[in-house]
Amino acid sequence: GSESRPIGPHEQSTVVDLPDDLCFVVAFSGARAEKGGDAQQGYNDAAELARIAATMLGKDTLAEAIADERRRRGGRNDVKDVLSDAIRKNHGTKSSAAPFVERFEQFYDESVCLVPLTAYALSTRNYVLLGKVVDASHRRAVNMLRNQIEETAWLALWARGLENDLNHLQLSVRAPTYQDHSCREGARITALAASAFGAGFGGSCWALLRKRDAEKFARQWQEAYDARFPLEDRRTREFFVTLPGRGAFEVRVEV
Repeated sequence: GSESRPIGPHEQSTVVDLPDDLCFVVAFSGARAEKGGDAQQGYNDAAELARIAATMLGKDTLAEAIADERRRRGGRNDVKDVLSDAIRKNHGTKSSAAPFVERFEQFYDESVCLVPLTAYALSTRNYVLLGKVVDASHRRAVNMLRNQIEETAWLALWARGLENDLNHLQLSVRAPTYQDHSCREGARITALAASAFGAGFGGSCWALLRKRDAEKFARQWQEAYDARFPLEDRRTREFFVTLPGRGAFEVRVEV
């Protein structure tokens, strides 16, 4: 129902095949994904902010509010500003409305702008654009959803050669240790794109690589991660090369 899904239902917008010369490297951080306490509040806050923002717009979900406004305005590109202003107006004061506006704008940017751009960049093999778009998505997850810990935020940044940007991000949890690290295994490889994924507050990161570079990149990535976040029992973290499986699909069971 709409109460449990305040952003709106999942919809398939397009299908893009991964080019034959590309693959993924996945890094399982080994960081414990907290589900209670402050993390649970963080999960709940993201959903509650979206629900209240949709209510301020007179809709059950943010997706419905955006779709209706786009139809009403005939495809004009001011929908985001119009709806942001509506949230401020319906809330009453600009300062206290800020968290709801930010949550709406993160959802709008991701669903209306970044996801379609990602599909376009990958389908046209424009990997420079792809990297920049995914970078923007990852940074918005860190700074606006605030559901990333230092490990998952850093993994994507290092994969792209942008780890020096870490101090400019707003993290839910910062790790206590730090070590500089340079690659020992030849020239450093950077990913075409990389992002944390999952529900946040722990978990994993993916990086998109050319197949010829994937195994070497995976070793460099883990070596850098082990140096940055030392851990006695490294069996709890894993870096591996993989190809995408089938996407989400409906399973029908006859009884």
